[in-house]
Parts: sequence; structure tokens; C-alpha cells
Amino acid sequence: MVDIASSQVVDISQVIDQSAPRSHRPSDDRLKGTYSQIELENKARTFIGAADPNIDLDSLQPVFNNKEGRIYFFRWEDASQTLNDGTKPFVQVGFSSIDGTLRGYTNTLPLAMNQAQAALQRLGMIPATVKASFNEVYANGSTNGHWAWVQYGSYANTVPNDGYCYYAVWCSPKNYYWAYTEETIGKLVKGKWIPNNSSQYTRMWAWIPCNNATAFAYYKAWVNNGGLTAQSIIDQEDYCNVWQLVIGANKNYTQIQLWEWDIAGYKVAWDEAWLCTTDVCP
Repeated sequence: MVDIASSQVVDISQVIDQSAPRSHRPSDDRLKGTYSQIELENKARTFIGAADPNIDLDSLQPVFNNKEGRIYFFRWEDASQTLNDGTKPFVQVGFSSIDGTLRGYTNTLPLAMNQAQAALQRLGMIPATVKASFNEVYANGSTNGHWAWVQYGSYANTVPNDGYCYYAVWCSPKNYYWAYTEETIGKLVKGKWIPNNSSQYTRMWAWIPCNNATAFAYYKAWVNNGGLTAQSIIDQEDYCNVWQLVIGANKNYTQIQLWEWDIAGYKVAWDEAWLCTTDVCP
């Protein structure tokens, strides 16, 4: 994905074959660590230097994470600026320790605003032409009617002070949910967001936390006032504290469900959902 204003690549993500259910392999965990963290960090620095030679990593704050030793994420944040949702701009690369392959690249630095611009936006003084007509975030666990469990089971867990709401001070509640995948794929735990209805063409993004999000996850949206459905399978293991586009442009969403969808022992996370009309919501 390219940011038109800056002509910079801001996102490279895995393309998943949607024609058939996907899952991880039982052998994946045994192969983790084939590449060391130092080797993968060197790969990350080389990749970022090739993607955008103007990025000075030494001037940014390093924040490194990994998905249970399988995927390593190398992130550098700019603490002096902000994005339009109040979080810090960053550049991040993910590499697999299993085979050393690139699993994702996100660069929100070109989307950053300085502190003065951010203050003007919060006051509503940024021109309306640069704002999305429909632009709403829906919290998991909220009590305002926009969140509910479809099928809770007995195995869902709550993580406080983590996920999107931990980063965005205005967001509540500051937690997210996760559950282990089971042998019966897609059947045990389901959660849903119930968005406000909009007749505009709207895209749906999901925040994927760094922790407890390692599974292939199945998203299904009811659109056209429930007359049609749209669905997508993404590997949550490929993302770490980022927004990921899940469902393309549709009208009149009535609900979006997220199911677990993987072999047993992986983890699926329910965090925030974002609906907006622009190509790059966050």
C-alpha cells in the first residue's frame, strides 16, 4: 500500500488464499529459532534502508516484540509526533525465525502530524476535506451496544492495559480478549462488533495486538443491511500492534464477527474494529 501524499510505501502484508481455510502446521513450533534475533534485526535494518533510505533508525525509539519466538517484529517509533488516532508513528518489519522470510512491513512515519497539527485536529479545525465522512472505532467489551459475544464458551481470557486502547488514551475499555484455538475449527468462541449503520462505502480494519494473537482468524461481515456477507481470513501472527485491513468497501454493515480458525494451541485476539470510508483509516 502506498501513501499518495508522500509516495511512500506504508504497508506490505501477506496475501492469503481466501478460497480455502488456512491453518498453521504442527511442525512450525519445532522450527522456530532457525534464525536468531540478531540475524533478523540485521535483515530488518537492511530492508528498511532499501525501502526508504531517508529513515534514520538511530533517531527513533526501538520497540521490539515477537510472537512466541516464531515471528520477530522490529519497530522504531517517533515519540515527537503523532498519528490522527493519537498513537505514535513508527516503522516496523516482521521476519520469521522459522525460515527468515519477510512477514510484513508497516511505515506510518509519512502519515505523522506534528503536535500543532494534532491539536488542531482534536479541536476540529483540520479542513473537513481531509477527514473521512464515516470514521468510527468500536471497542471490544464496550457497554454501549457495539460489542457482544456470539459464542463465549468457557475459555476466553481478558488482558487489561494492552491492545489498541492501551495506546489511545481516549479509548475504553483498556483491554482485549483472546482464546486458544481448539480442534473444532471456528466453532468454540465468537465475538461480534455491531457498528452504526452507514450508506457509504466503508472499509473495516482490525487492531492486532502483539500478545496472544498467533492464529489464523476468520472475519465475517454482514453488509447491505444483512442481505450479503463479506469475509476474510488473516494470520494474526503476522501483525504486532497495528491496524490491518480486513474487509473491503461495503455499505450498511450490520455486524462483524471474528472466529478462531486454526489448529489447536494457537491464540486468536478480539480487539478494536475501525470502519471508515478512506483507503487508509488509521
